[in-house]
Amino acid sequence: MWIWHKLGTVLGKKIDCKEISAVVSFSFDDAPISSFIVGGKILEEYGYRGTYYISAGLIEQTTVVGRISGIETIRAFHKRGHEIGNHTYDHMDCQKASLLGILKSVRRNRRRLTGIMSGSFAYPYGARNARARVAARLCAGSARGISFGINKNVVDLMDLKAARVYRRDSMDDCLELVSECARRGGWLIFYTHDVCDEPSDFGCTPEQLTRLVRAVHDNKLTVATVGKALQLIEQAGG
Repeated sequence: MWIWHKLGTVLGKKIDCKEISAVVSFSFDDAPISSFIVGGKILEEYGYRGTYYISAGLIEQTTVVGRISGIETIRAFHKRGHEIGNHTYDHMDCQKASLLGILKSVRRNRRRLTGIMSGSFAYPYGARNARARVAARLCAGSARGISFGINKNVVDLMDLKAARVYRRDSMDDCLELVSECARRGGWLIFYTHDVCDEPSDFGCTPEQLTRLVRAVHDNKLTVATVGKALQLIEQAGG
């Protein structure tokens, strides 16, 4: 295990977020239809765009978060300015997979969505270890985890912090992060899955997402997809 830790240190990618005032990204995992039709519409009403982390092997299947979008919907929303990120082809648990297995799955996913997939990656289930971070560093520009919080100061791009937006949780923590980001700056990333009136345990209601987006708008925070947020940070001297 020590060798993976050593490789993770050597191959790690850090970025300094101190130079940006505040930026927020909204992301959706697995790409259920509701995340586009409902979630995407809510973002677009405020002029925002989101990042969709997609596992192409799940396309048009029915999962615990609902029916997964078809390729035409994915391409249509990409044309509308939303970002299509990588979530491995088969939604694999990267903690249990080999380095080669992760790389093959990520690259297969990219081939399936050639021309629309960005360099942004998210670990399925949030499962990552030193080996998974090494794999991410070899094939992605950033990798989002599920550690709660705002990305501040010097940030590990292979394990970006994020805050989940789930119906079963209180919205208070997410709203407090918005307030904190407005006061102290940093890069705040939210994530959820389905967006509907009766969401899964991993999704939220339209009312919850709207409340959160409105709070970001009212605090006059910059909203950008994960890929564009990274560009903003780099341009600011990160």
